[in-house]
Formats: sequence, C-alpha cells, structure tokens
Amino acid sequence: MSIEVRIYNPALELQGIIDEFSSLVWLRRYQEPGEFELRTPYAAESKRLLIPENIVQRYDGEETVDAGVIENIQMNADEIVIKGRFLESYLDRRLIKATTYYTGNAEDSIRSIISNMVAVPLLELGTDHGLTETLVFQATYKGVLAIVSKACKATGLGFRIRPDFSARKLFFEVYKGADRTSGAAAKVL
Repeated sequence: MSIEVRIYNPALELQGIIDEFSSLVWLRRYQEPGEFELRTPYAAESKRLLIPENIVQRYDGEETVDAGVIENIQMNADEIVIKGRFLESYLDRRLIKATTYYTGNAEDSIRSIISNMVAVPLLELGTDHGLTETLVFQATYKGVLAIVSKACKATGLGFRIRPDFSARKLFFEVYKGADRTSGAAAKVL
C-alpha cells in the first residue's frame, strides 16, 4: 500500500486525504516532539486542508501512534510546504505555575504534571505502564514540555501523545524503550 496523509481538524474529525505529494519527512523522537514536513502540489483541496492547527497523520495501512500539528505553511504557484511538530508539542503551550516538588516514581511524577496543568483539549492520561524509574526535581514557572523532556532524559524514559481518532481523544503516555544500560538509581535534575 502506498502512503497517504490524513488531515484532521483540532477536534480530530477527518477533513480529507492527501495521496499525492513529492516529499514527506517524518522524524520520530523519544524524549521530545518529532517533526514533519510535507511537500504537495498546489491545489485548491490541499490549500483547504493544510491550515494551521490541523493535524497530520501518516498512514501506510496501519494506524500509527504519532501525528503532528501544522505550525508553518509556505505556498507558491506550484507547491504547498507544511511543517510542524508531533502532538507532544501541545505541552510547549503550558507552564508549571507554582513551585512543585517531585520525588519518587518518575512515571507518576510526569503523569502528575500532565494532570495538574491547564487542560489541553481532548487530552487524557493514557495507560499507566507501572515503570519503576525514580527521580527528584523541582519546577517553577517552567514549560511543561521542557520539564517532561528533561525528566525523561534523566531517567531514560520516553513520552508521547497518542491520538485515537475513532474515539476523538488524545492520550498522554510515558513509556520505556529497550533498556541497554545498567544501574537504575534515583536521578536528580
């Protein structure tokens, strides 16, 4: 099957499909938002679909766990180029307002940050994987994305916002890749 790009509005409603493009760059990241770039021929339908804040999903026959938000659009007579970051970038729009101390289980601490921030529309906590990494840190007036990324880098964990388009929900999850290190003592940020 060929790759198609599905476009959703911010309410996760399918708006259309782009199956003709000259380039699609899809860069996943483990501890920060991934990035994408799509180049497609200029057409009225593409212009209608490719607007800021719409959500882009790469589809190649299987549902993927990542999708991105359109942040930048460049148009000329021949081509539309859109760029953006994966859904984890929504966390870049939130701050930790009060001085907050976290100690103990890293997954629980990170999930607590997400549940206590100003809500991102449609975002819920996803599966608690029962990870056992620990950390100690304090955060005051910091960006949620920066602090979650830093906590994950300190513990070797990753995070993602997984879309469920059929349920029209987004799920925040902390997860662990293959552990190839030894020793898992508490980390201090």
